[in-house]
Parts: sequence; C-alpha cells; structure tokens
Amino acid sequence: MGEDSLGAMKADYLKRKADGEVRKQNYRDAILHYTEALELLREGGRTTSGQDSALHLILGNRSLALARCGKFSHALEDADECVRVSPRWAKAHWRRAQALKGLKRRIEALEALKVSHESVGPQDDEGSAKEREEVEKEIRRVVVSLRREEIAEWIVGALQKLQDRKIIAPAKVEDVTDEEKVEACFRHVKISQQQSGTPKSPYHEKVHEWVLHSSLEPAEAYELRSAMYCRAKCLRQAQADARMAIAHTHLRYSEASGAAIMNKYLDLARAYHQLGVAY
Repeated sequence: MGEDSLGAMKADYLKRKADGEVRKQNYRDAILHYTEALELLREGGRTTSGQDSALHLILGNRSLALARCGKFSHALEDADECVRVSPRWAKAHWRRAQALKGLKRRIEALEALKVSHESVGPQDDEGSAKEREEVEKEIRRVVVSLRREEIAEWIVGALQKLQDRKIIAPAKVEDVTDEEKVEACFRHVKISQQQSGTPKSPYHEKVHEWVLHSSLEPAEAYELRSAMYCRAKCLRQAQADARMAIAHTHLRYSEASGAAIMNKYLDLARAYHQLGVAY
C-alpha cells in the first residue's frame, strides 16, 4: 500500500473520530483531529481528486467546530478554502455565512447564504428541499437582524451591482459619493419605518425577497434610487430615475392582463408618487 493511500486512510479515520466529537459537542477535540487529518492530506503538498473530496468535508467540518468555539476568523479561513476546493457545495457557502455572521459581517453573510441557496440540489430531491428550506430560514434570520444602516448599505450595493451588470443605467445628471448614498438611503429606510409604524422597516421584508429572488426589478430599482437621491438632495437625478421607473413599469406590464393590470397601476402609482416627491 502506497504512502498516499495510507495517509488517506489515516485522515479518514481521524475525520470520523472528529465527527464523533462534534456530535458529542467536544469541539476542541474535534478541531485537533480535523487538523491532524488535514496535515496528513497536505503532507508533501500532494493532493489527488480523492483527497480533495475528503479535504472539503474536513475543512467544512473544522469550520463548524471553530465557529462553535467562537473562533470565527479561523472558521472563515477554513470556509473560504472549502469554497475554493468545492465551489458548488452548498454547505461550504453555508459555513462561510455562519463565520461571517459570527464576525457581525451580516451583509457578506447574506451574500454567502444566497450562493448556498442557489447551490442546493434539484427541487424534486427531498434532502435538497429540506436544505433549501433551512437556508431560506437562515436568510430570514439574518435579514431580521440587520440594522437600518446595514439595510441601507445592502441596498446601495445591490443598486451598484445592477449598474455594473448594465441592468440599470448609471446616474448621469448628478451624483454623490458612496458614503453619501448610504447615508441618504439610511434616512429613507428610517423614514419608511417611522411611517409604517412597525418595529422593522418595510425594507427588511423587501431585502429578504430580493435575496431569495436574486435581484430587484429595474422599475423598483429606479424608484428606490430616486428615493435615495431625493434624500441626498440630488433632485434632478431623482426626477430622471423616477421617469425611468415609470418607463420600465410600462415595459414590464406591456402584455399584462387580468389581475396583473391592478399590479401595474399600483406600481405606476408608486412611481408617479416618487416623481412628485422628486419635484
């Protein structure tokens, strides 16, 4: 039996031993065993496809154990490497999200959970369905925990991504710095919450929806950006964005019928209201 095979067998034994310690919540012992297993797999810099398969499981499990011990920075390092080794494994992104959450980097945790949600297996698979449901619950938990400042930061980032992907056009009339955008968006979120009379801003629910469904529609993105520019006192850009929101609403519902007509007029009403606010 070659050294590689013997090392892989020892690593597998240590992994199973560590898994048992995790089940008993003996996380420190588990970390030691996972570390020994990783050292065996990495010995001499040798990695084979079989070892890579074991590697991502050990990294993911050690990340879990480290997080349970409150060592979130180290847990993130393992999760990052796990994602590099196995980028399509949903659990790798889940581990990364948990480490980021522990570090209070909730916006990044949301992005990791989004990737985890997208990486879960087929819809008709029972195990995948349960995993997807758990990821969705965790997304909601993280969104609910977001402060208004974080909601504002997430929205500004989402708008920038849409702009980078050329889904919405960049501001051409006038603009402000990213910091000013976040501040303006924060004021908008705060006022929206005050007007709603609820403990959480309506944007908590919207962010949850946007994360699960990948993105904002162009019409609502322009409407939201118009509101942001209003708070930033960039009224000409706010007017331009409100007009774009109206145009994209018409485009979105160009073939609408039945109940969709009502949604069209509700969306148009919001867009025209935003245009009025901008003036």
